[in-house]
Amino acid sequence: MTNLLLPLEKLLQQKATSCNEGFPRIPGNYFTQYNELVNQLKLNFYPKIDAGLSANSPDHSFYTAHNSEHFDEVVRYAGELLSIGSNPDGIKLQPYEIYVLLVAIRVHDVGNILGREEHEKKCFHILKTCNAGGIDVAEKKKIAGIAQAHGGKTTLGDKDTIGALDEKNSIGSITIRPRLLAALVRFADEVCENNSRATDLNTVPDQSKIYHAYAGAITGNSFDGKWINLEFMIPQKLAKETLNSYRYQEVMNEDGSCCKQEVITPVYLLDVIFDRLEKMNRERTYCNRFMKDVVYVEGIRAKIEIVDEDHDVVKSLNPIELTEQGYPGEDTILHSYREKFNGHLISQELMNKHE
Repeated sequence: MTNLLLPLEKLLQQKATSCNEGFPRIPGNYFTQYNELVNQLKLNFYPKIDAGLSANSPDHSFYTAHNSEHFDEVVRYAGELLSIGSNPDGIKLQPYEIYVLLVAIRVHDVGNILGREEHEKKCFHILKTCNAGGIDVAEKKKIAGIAQAHGGKTTLGDKDTIGALDEKNSIGSITIRPRLLAALVRFADEVCENNSRATDLNTVPDQSKIYHAYAGAITGNSFDGKWINLEFMIPQKLAKETLNSYRYQEVMNEDGSCCKQEVITPVYLLDVIFDRLEKMNRERTYCNRFMKDVVYVEGIRAKIEIVDEDHDVVKSLNPIELTEQGYPGEDTILHSYREKFNGHLISQELMNKHE
């Protein structure tokens, strides 16, 4: 693996050999430990994820690739967010935080091997099962928690999985920032989608075409230090036709029991792209809250073109910019708080106390 190291991995190698005091255990080469983990994952887990994802998911869909290259891409994109290429000495992570970030990325989607549902909650199981990555189970549990926050919900059913983590905690004598690291994992995973993960639409089942059509349309994906820049190229044929979007909703049977019912909705790829861009922007806003100490993503720019069979442009859409602008909306974030504590209720409570 040494000759194929990505920039963030090269930085870990450098830090692990030059500053042992930056890691919990001395002696102990954390790059060697990381390297052993990656080799185990590439040998025994990554090659089996796509088959397990399809076989063990309720809809048996053929998702976009979750192979070794996907995890490499997330590592690469995390390095871009941290500006590793332009200023490796200026990175605002501690040496051990680089190790934790890399391990969390390397394991974040491996749970898909057991099926899509709650795959993020399988990170600790994977780290325990994998015969590498050190012997400290408590360390693995904390890293798994960071990886797990890339999706899903908390045990209370809340989507704020990053906010449920500690702002700071310690592994041995070293303090790390779980929320910051989880935000980097999550956003790098969100924005690294590209056409290398897609498969020819003629070879995938109908319920999977929408995923591959979206990924296949992404021809450019970069971060310039401030903006995420995306380029889409939609084949004219796909721009004219609809694809089927499959989802499941719970319905009540006559006996009172619940079951999942498949709902199929025709959608245009262009509208799918708009939906995904809006989701990416929500993720940007969410993750910025936690990773602003090391990177702040100002917005997302997207260029969309429709092309013919020779890739000649037949229509260019107006450029898209998603960022904070104008005066904030008046939707109150204190709505639920006001239901419990408002002027009338407090006034009544105070008056009742004096009766």
